[in-house]
Amino acid sequence: MSGNLQAALITPERATKLLDEIVFERVLGFVDLDGLFGFEQELWCALAECGLDDDAIAEASKAMIDRALARIAEDPRRYGTFGPAPGGFDCPDCIEEARVNAKRRA
Repeated sequence: MSGNLQAALITPERATKLLDEIVFERVLGFVDLDGLFGFEQELWCALAECGLDDDAIAEASKAMIDRALARIAEDPRRYGTFGPAPGGFDCPDCIEEARVNAKRRA
C-alpha cells in the first residue's frame, strides 16, 4: 500500500443520485402496481357513472390517487411491526420487539 489516496470513482453528486434511484426502485418494488392500476380502472368507472367526461375522469382519478399516495408518507401504518424472521433473530432488541408485538396481537 503506497499511502496515496485514490481518486473517487464517481462524484458525490452522482453517488447521491444513484443512491436515490436505488432507494426509489426498491420502494417501488414493494408497491403492487398491477393492483393500483386495477383500482384506478375501478375509480374511472365509478367517476364515469357520476357523469364526468373523460378529461375530468382522468384528472380526478389522478388527483385522488396522488393524494392517497402522498398520505402514505405520514401514515403510521407504513411502519411494520417486527414478526418472526425467516432465519430467527440474533439481535436482543429485535427479539424483545417481536415479543412485545406478539403480546399486542394476542
